[in-house]
Amino acid sequence: MISGTFYVYIVMDPYGSFRVGVTDDLVRRLLEYRRIDECNGAAGLEQSRLVYYEVVSSLTAAVQRERQLRTWKRGRQKRLIGAVNPGWEDLLALRTRREA
Repeated sequence: MISGTFYVYIVMDPYGSFRVGVTDDLVRRLLEYRRIDECNGAAGLEQSRLVYYEVVSSLTAAVQRERQLRTWKRGRQKRLIGAVNPGWEDLLALRTRREA
């Protein structure tokens, strides 16, 4: 079991689709999504936003949680996001402002 700090996240892309994943670096991963947005012609649209994340202490637990969230229907994912982020704000932007 690999331990450390891992994040299970949900990113909403410019088209409103959800991307669920695991990373050990939220900032780096979201910047990767935003570069993909630009390459796919979504540069004029709103950028991908981090709308939900959880901190998990082991890679095994993070992957299990990611798999669980991926099996959920969109409505259930939306309720989870709305419960912790009712304004559907970009949590990375909020987090970055707090750290500055």
